[in-house]
Amino acid sequence: MGDGGWRWDWREFDNYVIRLLVPSAMSAPAGSVGSSHHDAARALLSNFTYVQRLEDLRVSGRSLFSYLGWPAPAIALAMRRTRWNNAAPKAAKPKHLLFRGEQREWMRALNEPELRLFKWAASRQLSS
Repeated sequence: MGDGGWRWDWREFDNYVIRLLVPSAMSAPAGSVGSSHHDAARALLSNFTYVQRLEDLRVSGRSLFSYLGWPAPAIALAMRRTRWNNAAPKAAKPKHLLFRGEQREWMRALNEPELRLFKWAASRQLSS
């Protein structure tokens, strides 16, 4: 990182959230995160009353803030001032991070445990 820029680590592309949630998964070799790690991450998240995927805040943010006991004016202000509530188009991703064709399918297969956890987490969110 001598140039002050971000230095990507391979773990960020290999079931990163599961690696963050399950300590033993962080040191697991590339490509070895599997169902047992998924199950451990899911068990950990099952202990929480509420699980929220950040990309869904636009839809479920009001429910989250209400659940947390925020007063209506604070919720309205938060929803008005948040970037997730803006309808602006997504910024273009850097070309060096785009995966296409076989690479995309390989990444999808590699991250299958995390994709299952992601879908499960969506089912744990409050409805708006």
